[in-house]
Amino acid sequence: MRLTAAAAAVVVVAAASEISPAAAQGPPPPAAVAFVGDSIGRDAEPEITAAVEATNPVAYFHAAAAGHIDYHLPRLRPIVADPAGPDIVVAELGTGDAFWSTSPAEFEADVRRFLDAVTPHTTCVIWVDQKPAGNRAYPMINQRAAAFNRVIHRVVPTYPTARWVHYAAWTRLAGTPSRFFLDDWLHLTAAGEADLARLVASAVRGCANPGPFWDVAADNPHAPAVTWAASVGISGYANRTFQIGRAHV
Repeated sequence: MRLTAAAAAVVVVAAASEISPAAAQGPPPPAAVAFVGDSIGRDAEPEITAAVEATNPVAYFHAAAAGHIDYHLPRLRPIVADPAGPDIVVAELGTGDAFWSTSPAEFEADVRRFLDAVTPHTTCVIWVDQKPAGNRAYPMINQRAAAFNRVIHRVVPTYPTARWVHYAAWTRLAGTPSRFFLDDWLHLTAAGEADLARLVASAVRGCANPGPFWDVAADNPHAPAVTWAASVGISGYANRTFQIGRAHV
């Protein structure tokens, strides 16, 4: 049966009236991001910002030489507590704490204090672990880095909306010395900063992934197979990634 123009108009109006206000408004905007870090993050700010903003706006970026938890938390707390504040926080912290000779026990207490303050106001917290050893300029960092990473890997997963990112694994794959590190073997060249940016951006996108592994997006053609693998007990890596071994090296 063919509809007359008048009848078709009635159908269109009726259908439109059944569309919910939420549907009419379209999908929600992408979650905004806050980044806090030390000189490694500071030097890579343009690369990180560009990579993250391909999908998510960066609302706050503050990284400083030897930046540490006690420095950043008082500044970050009102940012995330604001109802209009960022939903995702990236913490590239630990190397600066080691620079100031923080003990592993003190670092653990600071990590918990940071997460206790930030997680109630956000949907996702990403903690970037650190190069485990081998820099040529800062012995106090070399002495503490591995212990600090153990704290991050143990404590961060106890918070349901937090996860850690495998920068330490990337540094092992990158090698030292290599084209990714400056002469101090801690700070990054342009190539290293680009890879750090890709790693952070991948983790930010992963905050929205509903599957068992945050680095496998729902629209990844392999996502159904990866989800099946998780269902039969293939657990992936310790930080809930499936492709941790992949790197741009």
